[in-house]
Amino acid sequence: MRPIKRLPNFAEAQLGRETFLVKVDWVNDWPVFNDGRNITLATKGRDDLEQVIEKTSGDGVRWRAKLEGKELELGWYQKNTPLKECYSLTERPGYLRVWGSCYSLSSPEAPSMLLRKQESYLETFHTSLEFDPIKLGYEAGIVIWWSLFSYATIGIAAVEGSEGKVTRTVVCRKPEG
Repeated sequence: MRPIKRLPNFAEAQLGRETFLVKVDWVNDWPVFNDGRNITLATKGRDDLEQVIEKTSGDGVRWRAKLEGKELELGWYQKNTPLKECYSLTERPGYLRVWGSCYSLSSPEAPSMLLRKQESYLETFHTSLEFDPIKLGYEAGIVIWWSLFSYATIGIAAVEGSEGKVTRTVVCRKPEG
């Protein structure tokens, strides 16, 4: 029986694959990406428009969601390609409204889920959730997502309470496997 080979310890965590759309110019039949500069979240295209993720400082807060306008700011993304938009910033100004769907987080389809990229190995975040489920099985909350096979959640769900009435409870799920 062969011994198990251990992988080396790394100082930085591998936070996953990144996909970017950047300008490509062809110079002497060779592609030059992003004018030869590093590819970051803040890149320029062919137009004079520039999208930048703002980071704040002061009380230790690096980023705060801007919940205004009609579209989410740069940096938000969804798992897979949803058939229809699952959120609104205009239905209740200043809030992010997310509508549920029939797909669970472990579905290969696109569940009602908005994601932000983890930017460092150790991060702290907080959010407020307003949710009053009226039917059994309804649930909303926060997910720490790695894949459809591995994620952790904390949220509020509708369960059957005493005398058969629907009541709310906090539910937590840890990654399995």
